[in-house]
Amino acid sequence: MPIGAMVHMNSVVQAATVRHPKLCRLCAALLVWMAAAGAGVPVVRAAEQLDEEYVKAAFIYNFAKFTQWPGPKAGALVIGVVGRDSINTALKAIAQGKVVSGREIVVRGLGKDDDVRAFHIIFIPASEERRNADVLGRVSGAAVLTVGESPHFLRDGGIVQFVIRENRVRFRINADAADHGGLKIGSQLLLLAKE
Repeated sequence: MPIGAMVHMNSVVQAATVRHPKLCRLCAALLVWMAAAGAGVPVVRAAEQLDEEYVKAAFIYNFAKFTQWPGPKAGALVIGVVGRDSINTALKAIAQGKVVSGREIVVRGLGKDDDVRAFHIIFIPASEERRNADVLGRVSGAAVLTVGESPHFLRDGGIVQFVIRENRVRFRINADAADHGGLKIGSQLLLLAKE
């Protein structure tokens, strides 16, 4: 494995360990095993992908903190993930034991037959882009914060879209779609979305 790749892999593992020590010990062991087995550069790409998923999961957690939903604040705040995306694991790790506005956070997969209005946040990864129209159509006008990655997510009625700019995860917000669902997005998020 090239020295530069090993140094980069080490810095990714160290940064992730601060956030999620138990999960990262397992990841670090796996990365060392893969490096010893001669996996080389793909290990670095896998580590970068893992890091990107945790950044997106942290953003989603913060979206929950800076969004106000209409109605009573009873029960858990439910985050749904469409498909079998790896962000599900990252979200569960970040949300574990955390509370937003006095509500426990629950992360679960969103099945095709689930009532989408039972969720507070729904994440649609790029790998599930084909389901955008269905999910966004079913939540239209509901108080559900939709987050996606596809290029036309906002145009199609989504509320928050992840974009990669200069190798950094950024996001854009469709304030009209949020208003339509009765959601109040915090000014801090709106300012960050404009940068």
